[in-house]
Amino acid sequence: MIFAHQPMKTKMSDGSTAHNVCAVFKNGNKTISIALDNSCGRMTQLRRSDMRLFIEDIEGITQDVTHRTFFGDSRQVDANLENFQKAWEWLNKG
Repeated sequence: MIFAHQPMKTKMSDGSTAHNVCAVFKNGNKTISIALDNSCGRMTQLRRSDMRLFIEDIEGITQDVTHRTFFGDSRQVDANLENFQKAWEWLNKG
């Protein structure tokens, strides 16, 4: 399943507008979530990104397992092509 949450638009105190969107790729109990934003209105495109990997266990509890695939760096994983390929392989493993 592939879906996106409704885009969000927030007016900032300096008059700029922050935009963000989250796209989700789901396969069974595994999920790739990619969040994109325009850095609080400072960019013309939604280019600042973060990728998260989630697993839902048999009790329905969702855990962030990004660090398992990306070697302990759970702070931020840029949504670039190399990282997306690694996440896609993770998503489709048995």
